Amino acid sequence: MLASERIINEPHKVNIYLDNEGEQVPEGQAYFRRIEVSFRDSVSGSVRIYYHSGKLYSNTLYAHIRSGLRHGVETLWSESGKMIGRTEFVGGIAQEVFYY
Repeated sequence: MLASERIINEPHKVNIYLDNEGEQVPEGQAYFRRIEVSFRDSVSGSVRIYYHSGKLYSNTLYAHIRSGLRHGVETLWSESGKMIGRTEFVGGIAQEVFYY
């Protein structure tokens, strides 16, 4: 597979690093949370937020990432790995919310 085909066929991922006040810091610098944005196409995809320990905090599906239009399931976990919440969104509107 050519490199250009791989770029088109694989989801595009962007990592953002935040300090404990929510300000973005450069990659390689100490950070509090890491946000991973994965695009399925030019607008939709998922956003995963990780604890500093590297464990997953949340996974949210978006119909349009840049406008914040959630569409699908958003799941939240504690740092110990226990699911603490789950919300299903349709067109940005919460349909079902569960807290554990």
